[in-house]
Amino acid sequence: MKSTYSLKLYIASNTVNSQLAITTLTEIYHDDLNDDYHIEIIDILDNFEKAETEKIVAIPTLLLQSASSSQRRLVGNLSDRKQVLQEIKMLQQNAAYN
Repeated sequence: MKSTYSLKLYIASNTVNSQLAITTLTEIYHDDLNDDYHIEIIDILDNFEKAETEKIVAIPTLLLQSASSSQRRLVGNLSDRKQVLQEIKMLQQNAAYN
């Protein structure tokens, strides 16, 4: 089954903010999301080309994209679970209108 939403988390190795972002996104995925989501964690130190292609200028960055091409970006401290979940829900709402 193809995922409806793609969540790509760009991090820089083991920085504190990167680890907080991974923890937040993992908790949200397990507690609040379903199989409509595909999560990918990309370390820019290992895959700089992919970050460059996506025009990632700060880390951590979470790219949220729907199959209908709606896209949102969250940049910086992603430890606020409520805010990250709210952005994911907004992506769902935007995708419903496209």
